[in-house]
Amino acid sequence: PNVAQFEARLDSVRAALAREGIDALLVPVADAHHTEWLQPDRRLLEWLVGFAGSFGTAVVTQDGLDFVTDGRYLVAAETEVRI
Repeated sequence: PNVAQFEARLDSVRAALAREGIDALLVPVADAHHTEWLQPDRRLLEWLVGFAGSFGTAVVTQDGLDFVTDGRYLVAAETEVRI
């Protein structure tokens, strides 16, 4: 996906947050079961920002998006995160 597609996804998430009255959304790499290898339909962080590493988290608010990972993924994050 290109940057415009990632921005559209982020806009969609923000619209859902506003509709539900939610201030922020935490989007980790992990699923509810902390599965080591996620199925493609469970890779929500990758869908939202493009990051495919095994450790990272995004926080989405109406005003911004913060992304954190550890030092192992700094280079990957710089090249993969599209927002």
